[in-house]
Amino acid sequence: MNQKKNLSRILFSLILAGILLFTGCIDNSDPPTEEEPLPHISRSDLLLIQQDLIDWFEHHINKNTGLLTDMRENTSLKQDLFTGNVLAALSSINDTYPDLLQQNLNRIVGIYDDHPEQFSLSTSSLLLSLIYKTPASTSNPALEQELAQYILTFRKTEHTFNTTLLISKDAAYALTALLSHEKQTENITIKTNTTTLLNHYQQQLNKDSYYSPWYTTVFDNIPSTINLETTPYQTIIQINDMLIEHQETINTSTLGKYTSSNRSKDPIDYHLQSLKSMMIASNRSTYLNDTMNQTQFHQSLILGLMHLQNNITTEKTHLTISQNLTLLPLIYTINNILPNDNWSYIWESSTQTLIEAKTLQTSPELWMLLSIGVMASIGLLALVFIIIRLYYRNKEQ
Repeated sequence: MNQKKNLSRILFSLILAGILLFTGCIDNSDPPTEEEPLPHISRSDLLLIQQDLIDWFEHHINKNTGLLTDMRENTSLKQDLFTGNVLAALSSINDTYPDLLQQNLNRIVGIYDDHPEQFSLSTSSLLLSLIYKTPASTSNPALEQELAQYILTFRKTEHTFNTTLLISKDAAYALTALLSHEKQTENITIKTNTTTLLNHYQQQLNKDSYYSPWYTTVFDNIPSTINLETTPYQTIIQINDMLIEHQETINTSTLGKYTSSNRSKDPIDYHLQSLKSMMIASNRSTYLNDTMNQTQFHQSLILGLMHLQNNITTEKTHLTISQNLTLLPLIYTINNILPNDNWSYIWESSTQTLIEAKTLQTSPELWMLLSIGVMASIGLLALVFIIIRLYYRNKEQ
């Protein structure tokens, strides 16, 4: 009899434990948090930002012109060129974008033909670069040569493009365009001039104010036919080492922010260009199996993305048209370069450590399966209990 009672108590305890476990599983209340969560970011966060930007772009792109319309502010020539760059970068994910890119380019070239005086060093350079992002069938050698020569007329000394200092984003646009032109034409004059300017820039790298992130793109596109005093990759390392040195890693509210030593007039634009610079450096170091630099470049990129996410989602920072057009192809490229699994990272500022977090992926379907499993276990225990009771009842009879 005592054995029967003890067994009944054990089974009752198991059933009660199962019920408590089940009610715990279906409790949707969040666990109490004693402190704020650590800064974090995941692939899904970046994909959400990318989709929001694509939705914004799709809403405003004019399917008849390839230009942005229906904006609260009038778009500029530079923004039209940035729009073409987005169409070129995302042409593989939307079948209509190649045609829109051609329309965009035709409109801008038409403006150039009618009013070339409206084009500055930066817009002329962006136009030449955009031409080389379109299909080869749309090549216009005469226009390309004219633009290249126009850019070169700005070069008064080895230190400047006309009155524009060499170390500036406009000059970086110019060098990028000249490098693209040299690749296509192997023009000796272009090659000689750009080589002189690039060597001058490398000589200035020891000066703290000369690590402009716009130049990483320049040195990432230097063809093997141009020989420099310092290898392009070494210059990329130097630029990004300086960016890391000026990146916030302690203060949670500004964590990951790239800070310009010369106080850039547009800190968001500067941050976006720094992200692009670090993305290039991280990708290059991975390709070259440069493990030491790859680790720090990758960490810096992730921290920079944390700052971007905090600004967009938490601080609700309003990006300008140009910033949206700059960020969209950048975030699309980053999402293609980083692993495509469900990665996530957290930052422990006290130890200055970036931790890859392996999180349990849950869903309503998973919770339903868990609930069914617990209920089945309870039912099985109850069935065992009934069988045992019937067994002892028959035995007593």
